[in-house]
Amino acid sequence: MKRGQASDEKERRVLNESEAKKWLKALNLRVVKEVVARNLGEVLRAAQKIGYPVVLKGTVEGQVHKTELGLVKLNLKNLDQLKSAYKKMLRVRIKPKSFLIQPMVKGDLELIAGVVRILSLGLQSCSDWEA
Repeated sequence: MKRGQASDEKERRVLNESEAKKWLKALNLRVVKEVVARNLGEVLRAAQKIGYPVVLKGTVEGQVHKTELGLVKLNLKNLDQLKSAYKKMLRVRIKPKSFLIQPMVKGDLELIAGVVRILSLGLQSCSDWEA
């Protein structure tokens, strides 16, 4: 093992969506409102508070690409659709530990961004605009 390798490995981790949004908020950037929930009861209460339609996202530690795993359900318009989406997420290969409930937002532009710290280069970013 190279000198310093163990500490470098310990520092590497992927922020989950909720954690990343806290950083963006700290930079005065607008992000969609969301509620973190741990079980079906909390999911249903959050959706009632937010108002339908909602988006349900399952969160898995270290997993960035949720859509490919079946952990993103859009435009859930009522209680039955939300319950069904929640139950389907519990049947995917990698089970979510928590859930994000967000209002379904429609707009003309969506930004997806990623930032990585490379020791020799500092912070590096990439982004993708969808219109």
